[in-house]
Amino acid sequence: AAQRETRVRLMSELGVQPRKHWIREADDFWARNVESFGAGRPVVGVHMRATDKAQNILPTWMYIRTLNAFMCHFPGAIVFVATDNEVSLKAVRQWSLRSRHRAPVVSRPAIRSRVRQSKNPGVRAHVLNLTAQAATLGEDVLLDTLLLSRANFLLKGRSAVAEFALYFNPALAANTVDYELSSSPQHDWANLSRCPQEMARRESLRRGSPIDPHSDSG
Repeated sequence: AAQRETRVRLMSELGVQPRKHWIREADDFWARNVESFGAGRPVVGVHMRATDKAQNILPTWMYIRTLNAFMCHFPGAIVFVATDNEVSLKAVRQWSLRSRHRAPVVSRPAIRSRVRQSKNPGVRAHVLNLTAQAATLGEDVLLDTLLLSRANFLLKGRSAVAEFALYFNPALAANTVDYELSSSPQHDWANLSRCPQEMARRESLRRGSPIDPHSDSG
């Protein structure tokens, strides 16, 4: 957390900014794929690193649990997913289809691994015969970072990609769940037990009242 504060300050002092070309690319994607669902809808950015990682890869259910709570508080929200793995992206899309919220799930076309706990396409490009696509891999990372920085909320683990999203938008840190940072704020919107529907359901159970089958928080 202290390093984050230092790096945010350095980014500002040094004037670190992407070239205007990449900002225009991010603007165009956001307008076509996010704002097209309706202006003013909150966006939760989800960064899922699910290939090579020094620590254990975070399980998908952790993200899904938080998304369930988030959608309970913000039912009209849009989900933007940045991931190095097709399996993780598919899991979020399947969650959306099963959920009563039917949240739009947006992601960029990108070079991704198709197997969890495999080699990261960008980090291991030379091993995966992807060196000829180095420019595309770099573009994928930069644009995903810029797009994550535009979200209103962020779910993340330890990764430079999501960290740089916070450097580009320091205000986002107040609405971030960092699953691997002990000092990460505990938000009501990230806690399913604080979900209004869940609280009502538990109160109904306590009173022995009939429960509306459509009032689940999933």
